[in-house]
Amino acid sequence: MADYRRTEKHAASAFSDHRIRSRGDRRWLLQSRHRDYGWEIAFSTEIIATAHRGLYVGGDIDSIVFAYGPESASQRVSWVATSSLDYLVSKACVGTYREAVWEWQYDAAVEDCKQAVADDLVDNPEHDPKAASDMIESLRWAETQDQVVEAYMKFDPDIEMAGDLGMRVHSRVIYAVAAVKRLNWLLSGKVRYASVGTHYTDGCGAAAR
Repeated sequence: MADYRRTEKHAASAFSDHRIRSRGDRRWLLQSRHRDYGWEIAFSTEIIATAHRGLYVGGDIDSIVFAYGPESASQRVSWVATSSLDYLVSKACVGTYREAVWEWQYDAAVEDCKQAVADDLVDNPEHDPKAASDMIESLRWAETQDQVVEAYMKFDPDIEMAGDLGMRVHSRVIYAVAAVKRLNWLLSGKVRYASVGTHYTDGCGAAAR
């Protein structure tokens, strides 16, 4: 899987000051609170353990559903918070839909093509390096996923999974995971003081636990 550490770092930062503003039956609302202006709308997120073992994450971020988690709501939060990204991507594809989970990126497609060419020339030394170079150069005029795939397959028509060239996990999935990780930490009992320096309470006035 591609390296998503930069996006994960930005997502974690976006939720670093969030608190549980309210909670209900198998659901939580996370928001940050400004010292002077009250509750913030930016990255406000609702997390719901659905009746069908999904975990819905949405609000000011695009919604994602992670499918088929544990029955317990709290265990479902922990399940998402502690699972690997590649595993969660598979669960998000089931719970949401593939087009919401993956996105095509031109720069990533060029990067993937270069790596595929390098691998191909190692595995098939009889292939023409000049043809490989010409194919990479031709990508300068490609604008769509189909055009990139077509250009590459002229060089290597036997490539498997050509449709995956340039596909990356959408940032909405990474931000959804970051929100759940924040909730899991807030529910862990480790929270005692808010970032603004006051004793932490949730929106109902209950101390965090």
